[in-house]
Amino acid sequence: MSGYPESFLIYDQREVKMSTILPQGEKLKHAVQWISEKRKENPDINLAKLVDDASFRFDLSPKDSEFLLRFVKNDNGQNPS
Repeated sequence: MSGYPESFLIYDQREVKMSTILPQGEKLKHAVQWISEKRKENPDINLAKLVDDASFRFDLSPKDSEFLLRFVKNDNGQNPS
């Protein structure tokens, strides 16, 4: 036994897990930034595949994935490479 109360250990383990979880809005924000970087590296990249990869990488909900796809397609039309 470590000498710490059991409740402290449970709290401590929860604290470690919580530090790796992003709020939903932050996930989407990071996904947009990641996609932006990838598109700069390769302007001809397949947008649907890129959004699919970002959705998996950032654990986006289906609703956020759909939003992200619409967002990058609209951005592509307004800012062609």
